[in-house]
Amino acid sequence: WSPAAMEESAAHLHLHRLRDAAIDVWREWLVVVHKPRRLAIVKERDEHRKRISRANANLAACPDFSFALRKNGSIACWGGVMHMDGIQGDFIMVDAGLNHTLALQLDGSIACW
Repeated sequence: WSPAAMEESAAHLHLHRLRDAAIDVWREWLVVVHKPRRLAIVKERDEHRKRISRANANLAACPDFSFALRKNGSIACWGGVMHMDGIQGDFIMVDAGLNHTLALQLDGSIACW
């Protein structure tokens, strides 16, 4: 190897090490700073959507019975042979079909009857 080639090789090695160090700093920033911020933003947006869905009227009906989502998250029912006291739970949305009802719970699970 000539001295010029060795010097060029050392310069490339130095640049690769600098690049790797910069990538490590960027990754650390993503994990320590960006990810918690992003998680907080997503959580805040989800909470906002839940509040909005509860603030709006949510009614469901079919020929024999009707449902309404209460502010406390339970579901009021009337008509047919339904639970006259309502359905307790932490629901954010309800919908009814001809022979079934679906309700979305706060945790993302779905109840059907």
